[in-house]
Amino acid sequence: MAREPSEKEEDVVREEVCASVDTEEVSEVVVESASVARNSANSSPNSSLTHSTASEMDMPPPMLPVVGLVKRTSSAKEISVTSGLTPPPLNRSKTTVDGQQQSTMETSPKLHTSSMATTPTSTSYASSTLQNQIEIAHVTIPADAIKEVEEEKHTHTVFSLEVRLVNGLRWIIEKRYSDFREFHERMKKANPSVRNLNFPKRQIFRMKSTAAIEQRRADLEKYLKDILAVQPLMKVPIFNFLAVYAHLESYDRKKRRQQKEIELRRMKNLLPTEELDDIEAAFQRLCSSKHSNNESSDDKTNDSTANTPTQPSNGTLLVTGPLSSIGSMAQLLDSKENISISKTAFRRDVLSVFPDMPSTFAMRFIKGVSDKQHNDISMDEFVRAIAILRHGSLEDRLTFAFHMCDHDHMGKLQSTGLGNLLICINGRAIADKLEYKRLLNDVFDYGRARLAVTEFIAEIQKQSSCSLIIDWMPQFIDILCESANPKLLELQEEYNPVVQQKILESETHFTVKDISLLQDAFHAYRSSNPDEQIDVEALANDFPLDMSDSRLLVVFSSFGPRANGNDVDIFSFVHALSIACRGTTEEKMNFGFKIFLSEPTRTSLNHEDLFAMLQLEVLKHTNIASTISHYMKECPETSESSRNLLRESTVLSSAQLGVYVDHILEAFGADDELNFDQFCTWSKAVSFQVASLDRMKQAVFGQTGLIPMNKQEEIDVAKLCYHEYNPAELVEDDNWYIIEQTWYDHWRKYVGFVPMVEVRGNPKLSRAASSPSKGSTANSPASNGKMSLLKHNKPAGASTPPAVKDETPSSILDSDKNVIRPKYIANATLLNKEKIFCPTDDHYIGKHFVVVHEQLWLGLKQWYGGGPEIKKTVIVLANGQTTLNLWNSEVEKHDAQSEDATSTSIIAKPTDGNTNLKRVRAGASVGLVNLGNTCYMNSALQCIGNTPLLVDYFLSGMYINDINRTSTLGMQGKLAEVYGKLAEDMWSAKYKSISPREFKKTIGKFNEAFRGSDQQDAQELIAFLLSGLSEDLNRILDKPYIEHPDSDGRFDADLADEWWRNSLKREVSIIVALFTGQYKSLLTCSHCGYKSARFEPFTFLQLPLPEPTHNNVTIRLAFASGRMPLKLSLRLPIDATVLDLKKHLADMCVSEFELPMTTIADIKICEYQGSLILGFKADNRKLAQIRSIDRLLAFQLEPLSSRILEMTRTRRPSLLTMEMPSGQPTAPEAPPGMTAIYVTEGTLIEVQVKGDYVPATILSIESPELVSVQYKSGDCESNVPHSRLRQRLPRLLYCPVVSRKLGYSPAYFKNPFRPVPFGTPDLIRLCPEYMTGFELYTMVWQRVQKFLKKGLSPPVEESLVEDGVEACGSIDQVFCHPNVPNGFVLRRVDAKGLTDTRTPWLTRSFGSTIPCSSQTVDLLEDETIAIDWDVQVLQDYVDMDLMKGVDQHSSVAKNNALDNGPVPLSHCLDAFTSEEKIQEGYCSSCRQHHEMTKKLEIWRLPPVMVIQLKRFQYTQTYRRKLASLVQFPVHGLDLSSCVAPFEEFPARYPEKAPQPDSTPSEAPTATDVEITQNRMRRGYTNTNLEQSRCLETHYDMYGVVNHQGALGGGHYTAYAKNRVDGNWYSYDDDRVRLIEESKVVTSSAYLCFYVRKDMDDLTVDTIFPPKKDGKITEEDINRFVEESDKGRCVLM
Repeated sequence: MAREPSEKEEDVVREEVCASVDTEEVSEVVVESASVARNSANSSPNSSLTHSTASEMDMPPPMLPVVGLVKRTSSAKEISVTSGLTPPPLNRSKTTVDGQQQSTMETSPKLHTSSMATTPTSTSYASSTLQNQIEIAHVTIPADAIKEVEEEKHTHTVFSLEVRLVNGLRWIIEKRYSDFREFHERMKKANPSVRNLNFPKRQIFRMKSTAAIEQRRADLEKYLKDILAVQPLMKVPIFNFLAVYAHLESYDRKKRRQQKEIELRRMKNLLPTEELDDIEAAFQRLCSSKHSNNESSDDKTNDSTANTPTQPSNGTLLVTGPLSSIGSMAQLLDSKENISISKTAFRRDVLSVFPDMPSTFAMRFIKGVSDKQHNDISMDEFVRAIAILRHGSLEDRLTFAFHMCDHDHMGKLQSTGLGNLLICINGRAIADKLEYKRLLNDVFDYGRARLAVTEFIAEIQKQSSCSLIIDWMPQFIDILCESANPKLLELQEEYNPVVQQKILESETHFTVKDISLLQDAFHAYRSSNPDEQIDVEALANDFPLDMSDSRLLVVFSSFGPRANGNDVDIFSFVHALSIACRGTTEEKMNFGFKIFLSEPTRTSLNHEDLFAMLQLEVLKHTNIASTISHYMKECPETSESSRNLLRESTVLSSAQLGVYVDHILEAFGADDELNFDQFCTWSKAVSFQVASLDRMKQAVFGQTGLIPMNKQEEIDVAKLCYHEYNPAELVEDDNWYIIEQTWYDHWRKYVGFVPMVEVRGNPKLSRAASSPSKGSTANSPASNGKMSLLKHNKPAGASTPPAVKDETPSSILDSDKNVIRPKYIANATLLNKEKIFCPTDDHYIGKHFVVVHEQLWLGLKQWYGGGPEIKKTVIVLANGQTTLNLWNSEVEKHDAQSEDATSTSIIAKPTDGNTNLKRVRAGASVGLVNLGNTCYMNSALQCIGNTPLLVDYFLSGMYINDINRTSTLGMQGKLAEVYGKLAEDMWSAKYKSISPREFKKTIGKFNEAFRGSDQQDAQELIAFLLSGLSEDLNRILDKPYIEHPDSDGRFDADLADEWWRNSLKREVSIIVALFTGQYKSLLTCSHCGYKSARFEPFTFLQLPLPEPTHNNVTIRLAFASGRMPLKLSLRLPIDATVLDLKKHLADMCVSEFELPMTTIADIKICEYQGSLILGFKADNRKLAQIRSIDRLLAFQLEPLSSRILEMTRTRRPSLLTMEMPSGQPTAPEAPPGMTAIYVTEGTLIEVQVKGDYVPATILSIESPELVSVQYKSGDCESNVPHSRLRQRLPRLLYCPVVSRKLGYSPAYFKNPFRPVPFGTPDLIRLCPEYMTGFELYTMVWQRVQKFLKKGLSPPVEESLVEDGVEACGSIDQVFCHPNVPNGFVLRRVDAKGLTDTRTPWLTRSFGSTIPCSSQTVDLLEDETIAIDWDVQVLQDYVDMDLMKGVDQHSSVAKNNALDNGPVPLSHCLDAFTSEEKIQEGYCSSCRQHHEMTKKLEIWRLPPVMVIQLKRFQYTQTYRRKLASLVQFPVHGLDLSSCVAPFEEFPARYPEKAPQPDSTPSEAPTATDVEITQNRMRRGYTNTNLEQSRCLETHYDMYGVVNHQGALGGGHYTAYAKNRVDGNWYSYDDDRVRLIEESKVVTSSAYLCFYVRKDMDDLTVDTIFPPKKDGKITEEDINRFVEESDKGRCVLM
């Protein structure tokens, strides 16, 4: 019980009231009588806690607060201590809160009930207490409480007002005469009666004598007495003037807080000391886990960074290192304060001990534990909940249940709330029970539809079925607080952190403390499922090695004695980091050699491996780049032009890398390969070391908390992390940190390699110094832009950065004159009174503080501790400049840009060959944020954004002059403008990622398909984008209507030119100039041979993939015998079904696998995922319609005996021939047509319930006529007569079999162990009515025997047990059974393999044990058999790798080579140009429909060719995606085979058959002759680029859009080549990384982007000249088409 207040405490209790930081006001509250205060507190509707109990309601009220006199601020006017509960004052201009004006109250008060969990408005607070409780007894102005204050060189008299309420509460406030006068003016407007009151005149307040002051005091006191007597009383303005609301709110708030603290102390006293300490320690460990807090902390960090980058996220001083392990100054004072966990993490890590807990119960339980106004659950709240559920009184538990039912925290409960809670706990079956209905009816139906907590408790206690509400609590909390078995933890080498530390300490270069930190980091990369794989994305973010995901996994899975090269575990993870941080030279060489092997089985590096390694090293700007450049300059084979290029550029080309790789293989290798010894020889010769090791070392020491062993290691790591602060090279979203200058200088001299920081001041002052004065004219030097003159003509008052001497004070030197190691970082001196970093103009970088990069700060913070953390994030201003904005100025980079003469062109290359510039970020290597299924848009934009010439067109601003705002077919230039802005952002070197929200919003306005968040086709988006840009940038303002001519009697050249001319008359734009080509479509009539040609423009070259003639199905086949699972590949017809697949598998089992008894009925096809079977596939299901075709698993089952086959063939009861042991009791003789029931414990029967028969099991025989049964749901029923029973009909069940092991959860409360399915699932076919437990064990033993080592015995039949099936609720019982000879126990579980299907979730049963006896197996549909392995057996006798292994059949490689092998792009081009038959085509010569042939060829090749591989196929019967690998060339794609053949004198097309009314053709005119001569002279032209159409047909690739996944969904990514550095980048939404050129060709390629070779040396203004004044005429079009052979044609 809680301690009651003493008599002294009841007389007078003093407590400080919360005050505003600005006002620092404190009020005094005095209690005259404890009894009066107790009555007042009990009568207030706001005096009860949300979590109060019935016993508390009768307790004495908490101690009433008392506070001291008011402290005046700079103004003598009162500043009210108000909050959300206080009515706003009437005077807007005088009374303020925290410097902000408050509005007047315009509405009348309304009644509102307040509680701790809610925050009512001030009006509601006033109205709820104005009735009887809040009455002012009197207001006096004591004569000894008058003082004089000085304000703004004037003296004012301040009066102290003592306000006393009728309940005894009193306080003192201060007012001066001006406050009274303003109050009187407001009251006169509100109530005319106030005008008749005598208010003291101002004149008498000008005298300072004692008598005058006393007169003033008496007059004001009389005025207050009179105004309180005015009727009706204006309570709200009067109460506001006297600060009634503020003090009542403070009193009520303090009172509630006291009650909460008393309640918490009372609950903690219920728990034994050892139990309380154990719970708090476990909860504190869980909250400090990185895995539990990463979700909420990330959100807070992101919010704080976005709002105030200079402030810590929670507003407190962050302290790290030796001072605090938690990170907050408040937590430094009390380590147990503010310990909390997010509700999401609480549900995932604490409530996960109940695997199948209903989500509704979890939400209700969290509501009962935590206050709704908080997003986290504190440790005190959780401890309180445990105390209530385990040791609380009946009232405490009912109160807790009330809050669980009160889902919306309104304080009133309805019957539905209680009913839903009972259903969550006991299942829906309880709704049919009588006690459930009676409980709800009796409690809620008698005129009380909604009950408060006191009414609820009183009513529930009257009910006999009260136990339904609270009986679950002890069992629930016992399981929730269950501790792990220490012996079980010792047996788990894989999960025991201590054992892991000892093993790794002996195998690596880390200490135990280092390994402990790395263990925490490793668990952060694990997902919530204990059997998950490593989170590759999180790993790549922390270790940015610029590698593919597959190679990154190789890095962390290939080192250590336990590494297998595939799975990343704690051992391989630590081993890889050990090599990176403290490895020997040989270990590091082995690291570099191993990670670049293209195949794990290889023992040497080939040309491709070495090229990939060197390319990655060059991209990271390592010393190998200078080595290669030096070699290329000295190489005699290098041409003089190449040497000049090397001097002018720091970027190495792929050809140069290839030459150097050839040199390595020739000088050091053998047979064009390099083994490990040869690799070491070359590495030593050139001093080569893999750059990835340095990045890994930098990440380990900066992010995991690892501390260097000695000074030299600290220097090595600091060199990797150090980056000089240069305002000209800031990148958006990069984080920089502020460090106090004195400490930094100490550390700088300690490490000895960091140069002195350049002194920099506020750029605003520098700009003021460099800006022209008011009297300057246009001819002044400032107006002429002479920056050199401005620097020497600063105005008076401009600050000059002071000179700083680099001196070493003696205080940091030891006796040997060596610099001692600094202590913790002390940044507190950089903060102002509000604890914010806000430097003034007198603060300088390099004198008062320094700016360091995030990597260095992370290291220093971990190594030295201290703080607080002062973070600044790089932002981009409206003018595109990047800045840290240290002085809150928007001209941060002015000086940097003027002093550092950087290139203004984004795509310009550095010209100084002697300067080793480090590329911060290449243009166009900017990610795009996914806005919700917008990966299709992001990938398309990345490829379009890297299109040569188009980039120059938009970045140079040429598009602005071409915007067509009058076209009705376009978007009035809006699309061009938004894309132009997006292109500028994508080519900015200052962004890491941008959001294309405005672009998506714009295209959504003009096309509804792109408006929502549904996945779309990337090709459709590109088509819409190019078409829209072409219309928005169309230089043709008025489009004429043109009919295309027929080919009757025309030559190809003439007809094509006319079609092209007509097209240009309607559309001339940059899109036409770059992307548009011209098709030749030739139709030939099979009846008359007439040929008709059309020459239409195109933007996409759509190539069909070869149509598959067979369906290649790759499937795993698991055998019933001891054979290993086999991976097969079957070639089936395109419309094959599951039954066809089963036939082929059965034939293979008979003919190839020597299983002659196998039939189609013995093959079962299912879908699996991980270790679980998800479902079975019907025989009539078509394979082409199965999306999860790659997750199919086939089982070859044991043949059935003839007896079981006969009994399960039909379900007629007359066929049952049960043979029961003699002496068993039987039921009375059954009616005709029914079978006698043998009633014995464990018999499988069916019970008639409401007319239907439900499967059940006999638990016990109560009498010869009555039995007790248990249903599938777990409910039991007694006294069931035999008349309701019938024998369960024999049936065949296909039961999945899953292996389970003891899993470990990295984030847990008390018990880290969970059952985890693993391995490949299995399937057993059985008849449970005739199969005994021993037979089932024997069958499973035969299945798993191939995975076991010698030493285990087969199953032994046990004797029958009376208890029947045993449910296992303890994790120790599940995986600890050393006395079982076969090493495993079978249990009945649900489909997920976690819990029992027939027990309530509250019992937390991990499965019901199937006895290995002669008793029949009790199994039903939808149930699974779990193989629970003993912990020791699993470690010593089971081959885990063998359980995961699968043998591969020769058909896989054979069929993959046939169907999934690479398809050359030339085959697709041949299919594109092949003739196609058209069944019904109209012949304009025959004037009838005949069969025709169609042939497509390319007439004009565009500069940029977009090839679409038509992977998606749609028919009336199926939809599918072709996953064939198309082998497309990256360089030198030759399209000459698709181009229409050149004929110098082509044949004329046949004319149409003459018609009776047709006129004879006219003789050729002079114009026709001229055109013919031009055609013969000119040949075929490509007018959009003003050159002959057949001069160049070779293309180079620059982009690919990939589509991964199935047809209905999937994900889009892109590969694009950056023209600045010549590297390929992988774009996965906002994630951008380098990729090797050899990885570009994949089976996911969907769109391929090529640029013609002759475009390399051309500029955009040459291809598409800038627009000139005037419109494009028809003469311009004709000249553009016909005279292209005379040189470049300038159109505009």
